[in-house]
Amino acid sequence: MERLNPLNDVAFKTIFTDEVLLKSLLNAILDFEISSIRLAENEVLPVTKDDKLGILDIKAYTDLGEKINIEVQLANQYNISERILYYWSKLFTAGFKKSRDYKELTRTVSISLLGYNVNNEADFHSCYQLLNRKTKKLLTNKLEIHFIETLKFMKLIENIDLKNPLHRWLIFLKSEDKMLLEEVAALDKNIAEAEEKLFALNLDKNLKEAYDAREREINDEITRMRGARDEGKEEGKREGKKEGKREGQKEIVEAMRKHGVTDEDIKKMTGIDPSELS
Repeated sequence: MERLNPLNDVAFKTIFTDEVLLKSLLNAILDFEISSIRLAENEVLPVTKDDKLGILDIKAYTDLGEKINIEVQLANQYNISERILYYWSKLFTAGFKKSRDYKELTRTVSISLLGYNVNNEADFHSCYQLLNRKTKKLLTNKLEIHFIETLKFMKLIENIDLKNPLHRWLIFLKSEDKMLLEEVAALDKNIAEAEEKLFALNLDKNLKEAYDAREREINDEITRMRGARDEGKEEGKREGKKEGKREGQKEIVEAMRKHGVTDEDIKKMTGIDPSELS
């Protein structure tokens, strides 16, 4: 039976709404230890192929009240930084009332697992916080945004460290190497459990239909974005040629004017109307 894609939103949420598995993944990503975690109450999946896909990111709260949002984004919509910051701010202030002390606002963490590269940095895992630009001193630990670029990780596959829990989870999420997948499952009981959940999804008719619907949506979105990008490139080339031609005509007109040729004669001699170039 074909192994499903764990980064499909439906598969990802099916696996990581298990709080034990979610805690394991988050502890592999974050530099602070989570001892216990609970899911937000609205974490639901579609139950039939006709249902809307609903909320496909995962929101959770740690035992200390920290808020964490984790999502998968496979299609590059070229707005990830602004979009993530917007949704981070909404989560940060959710439930907060003006009469309360601002110190009660808790650390809020956004984690995006990406199917494309978002920056030119070599590391596949980037963490952004509020720092003093000169001293690098942290202003507050209450803002934390993580980008995990799976394509960059896969380029490092020859140098993976199976002792590193994040490497193990990313192998589970991204690798198609059957032997390597079996190796990490043997090393990590949580990954073995995640593999079982992924296999079980294939046997659940309703979830499999939702999974397939999401695969089509992802593929359509990627195709649409590529088409828009290619169309933009072609339009840019056409506009560039037009602008180049226009600049060349301006140079001809200016040169002829310097030699005393009137605009009327320029038009007769070259077919260029100087009045249209101003």
